[in-house]
Amino acid sequence: MAAYMDNDLINWVLKLVKTSFTIKIHMFCQDFATAMFANIIHSKWCQVVLANKSEQVIYIMDSILKFILQEMEVSVLMHLLIALSYLCKPKFKKEMEEVNIKKRVNEFIQFYDNNFNGGTISFI
Repeated sequence: MAAYMDNDLINWVLKLVKTSFTIKIHMFCQDFATAMFANIIHSKWCQVVLANKSEQVIYIMDSILKFILQEMEVSVLMHLLIALSYLCKPKFKKEMEEVNIKKRVNEFIQFYDNNFNGGTISFI
């Protein structure tokens, strides 16, 4: 797991997702990358490391909370939500408060209710 942090793969995946909103990136790449991302965040090693990196946790949470309000494939959304759920632990309470997670998740729920259209989230 150290290789993921040493090679900045967490940030790489976040940049890939962000880029996918403006440039077409193959669905398989997004799906695979976000699945890997969720698994990295879930690992015990990463959880221990992130417990001492408050700014990075805030950045990850904030990025995910912004992304989930965008149009995307449901599998990518699912992986992002799974990763976010792994960060919703008591040890990250301060970071959850910092990003105002309760309010923003409620905004997502409203967004999802209003915009879900089959296999993707859309604005139609």
